[in-house]
Amino acid sequence: MGAVFREDAGQFRVRLAEVEGGAFRRLFGRERREVDPYLVSRAVVEVMRRCQSRAPSGQRLVWNEYRLILAPQDFEHLRTLQDYLARELRGILEAEVGRLRAELVGDLCVHVVVDEAGELAPGEAVVRVSFATSDRIAAPEDGEMTVRLGAGAVVGEILAPADAGASGGTVPVGERAAGSLVASYQVHWPGGGGATLYEGVRAVLGRPHPGHPPQFVPLRGASARVNKEHVIAIPRGACVVVGRVPGANPVRVNGRALAGGEEIELWDPRVEISLSHGDFVLALDKLGVRG
Repeated sequence: MGAVFREDAGQFRVRLAEVEGGAFRRLFGRERREVDPYLVSRAVVEVMRRCQSRAPSGQRLVWNEYRLILAPQDFEHLRTLQDYLARELRGILEAEVGRLRAELVGDLCVHVVVDEAGELAPGEAVVRVSFATSDRIAAPEDGEMTVRLGAGAVVGEILAPADAGASGGTVPVGERAAGSLVASYQVHWPGGGGATLYEGVRAVLGRPHPGHPPQFVPLRGASARVNKEHVIAIPRGACVVVGRVPGANPVRVNGRALAGGEEIELWDPRVEISLSHGDFVLALDKLGVRG
């Protein structure tokens, strides 16, 4: 097996020790060193080169959103190197897009997240890829580093993560750095967990897992009866749209059962969402409204 191999249409597995050939293999031998920013950038470049899509003009079209999932010890080392990582990624990835003479559908964005499930060994990474217009690119989440390249590029900060084993911790969801989105609803659940939802942003809520989709709210403390992607919520003006993800376990919204894939509009200042027959209960409160 080489340094990079495809697991499915949107996911690659990477052996970080091998992305730059034999010179890096010794990093994960008896004298293992930490994963550094340059090695991370090479992993993303190697994945980018595997995109074979074409734009209508015939030019090469490469993915512009990359979610790099690292083992906990590798991710922790990068916390102190986030500024250097941003500089390295900016130059190397922009140069690679130019070298490939490729087109992008939106800003180039790289998210670096930790493998909360503990499925990755040190020196091993997973990269999830997608085409995303700039207004659909995920913003930084709790415990995540995001580097965004393009017009008005923003470098996200690594935030202090909530305890992966606890239900507490607030997870902002939306384009906080750009300040272009308006906080609209607050979702919260027993144990102090919660997240802010933003106007017009489609949030996916579910059990924490690596490789989650953009704008994901991890329901920390949820049992295995809660799906990894269980329910969606989209604030729209004075209402909020709530839906059950197709194939997810039962969902009740204010006592009403939803069919798989069904979405409904709710105008109540408070909405109660019950997952898996009450195994996990959420409350959605409209901000600025007192009950």
